[in-house]
Amino acid sequence: MSRQDRVAEVRIDAEAPLSAFTLQTVGQIERLSPSGTATRGPCSCASGVSLAGPPRPMGEGGRHLALTLTQHDVRLRAVAFGGGNGPTTWPPRAVRSTWPSAP
Repeated sequence: MSRQDRVAEVRIDAEAPLSAFTLQTVGQIERLSPSGTATRGPCSCASGVSLAGPPRPMGEGGRHLALTLTQHDVRLRAVAFGGGNGPTTWPPRAVRSTWPSAP
């Protein structure tokens, strides 16, 4: 396989604004489990999202990153699991919302 043929692909199931990622909605999505190697979990995205500040290392050895994302008037705290190991691991494998917060 040539280098040009090696292209990463992400299959997105839905696009939604950050305001849609409430605890109730995230809980409903998590109830779609189990997912794993043979069955991938749902993948969603939000466009036009910005970092409200620099990512902060967290967890043992700074292995994960704490992020605050913004879109329009919504701020959302999130965790990039495995994203704190330096630029070689970016983008992280998963970013999980912890709770939308007021601006």
